[in-house]
Amino acid sequence: MTTPTAAPFTAVAAPELAIDKLLYRGNPVPANGKLERRIAANLLAFMASKGWNVCTVFDGDELVPVVTALDVMELAFDLDEVQLTFTNAAGNEHRAVLIMGNGIDIITDWGFTVGDPDGFNAAMEGFDAEDYA
Repeated sequence: MTTPTAAPFTAVAAPELAIDKLLYRGNPVPANGKLERRIAANLLAFMASKGWNVCTVFDGDELVPVVTALDVMELAFDLDEVQLTFTNAAGNEHRAVLIMGNGIDIITDWGFTVGDPDGFNAAMEGFDAEDYA
């Protein structure tokens, strides 16, 4: 019996964000902002393809529940730094930190359990932000 393999990940386009209309007052999003939005959109889609979805965004004051990748991005790109809580079907949770303004290094840190029993670290290590630059 063979073990099924996951379908290859297909890159996604960064969505248009309502927050950008307020932040940039009708002007185009700067190149660094476009880069960070591409990376974030693809991180969220890549992790979802590995079974990890964001359930909350910590904005520095409170944990805000989110349902969609668009919800995550609307919150994240209105802030300078966020912690994303990823969860899987087994209920495991891990956090990753995004710092806006860091360009290709927007993903600055993440936590995982020693030995990576649920595969979160392996999934994060499998994502290369440079693929979306």
